[in-house]
Amino acid sequence: MIQDRNSCPRQYRHKLLPMLTSMSPPAAGDLLAYLRQPGFRRFWDAGRARYISLGRMGGRIELAGLTPEEQ
Repeated sequence: MIQDRNSCPRQYRHKLLPMLTSMSPPAAGDLLAYLRQPGFRRFWDAGRARYISLGRMGGRIELAGLTPEEQ
C-alpha cells in the first residue's frame, strides 16, 4: 500500500506532488485519507505488482471477488 511519497515511483512524483501541494491542506488530507482506505489495499498492491512486472505504468488491473468494502 502506498504509505508516503517515497513509495510513489520517482518518474511520477513530479505529477503527484505538485497536485497535492497545490491543494488546500484539508483537501489534500481528505484525498489521501480516501485513497488510503482499506478497500483500496488490493488495488494498490495489484498496481504496484503491475508496475514492477512491466517496469512502467501501464496495463490493466482486474480484481475478482470484490468485498463489500472494495465495491
